[in-house]
Amino acid sequence: KSAVHFKEGVYENIPFKVHNRKIPYAVIHFGFFGIAAAVPFIASFVQLKRSGAF
Repeated sequence: KSAVHFKEGVYENIPFKVHNRKIPYAVIHFGFFGIAAAVPFIASFVQLKRSGAF
């Protein structure tokens, strides 16, 4: 028999906390992917600004 026993049940089998968080999980999730989606647009704006197009 194993000496280690993890809690079982809903939301206990994922490696991050979903409930009872200081910052809601949705803010972290959509913030991370929103920043990742915005990086190419920000980079292209910076390059266009640097070239004098704006």
